[in-house]
Amino acid sequence: NNVVEDDEDDEDDDDWALALWRGGGGRGKDESGYRHSLHVKFSARERRPVEEAKRRHDERHEGALRNQLKMKEEQARKFADLAARAEEVRMRNVEARSGKEADIASKHAKAQGRHAAYLAGVVRKATAKVDVAWSSANALTSNEIQADLRRRLHEVE
Repeated sequence: NNVVEDDEDDEDDDDWALALWRGGGGRGKDESGYRHSLHVKFSARERRPVEEAKRRHDERHEGALRNQLKMKEEQARKFADLAARAEEVRMRNVEARSGKEADIASKHAKAQGRHAAYLAGVVRKATAKVDVAWSSANALTSNEIQADLRRRLHEVE
């Protein structure tokens, strides 16, 4: 007594839909010309028992679960690939950044060395000029002292 309509009974479904579209009022005709109503269609003997419908439902459900599992596995694989790619990019950026920092540090050290050499040269030149100035000043003062002593000596004589 437990019966469910056959899902694969598409031909009767098409006949019924065609009859409804043509204005048959929901009634169609079978091959023998018998006009049947929805009641006749739904109470047909060709319907499958509940056990078979349940089996088909379970098969479809298992297929849907398999497909869902495949989709989840594919999504997990894609996420893993994306995570690996992101990690590669991050590592590449870290390496590039550390390389750039090393280049900048070496350039800075070279610049500090050049600056120290420049300051040493400035100090050398300034010291040489100060020495020349002091020697000139000392020479002037010693010449002036000598001239002053000669003048006094001439005055005393």
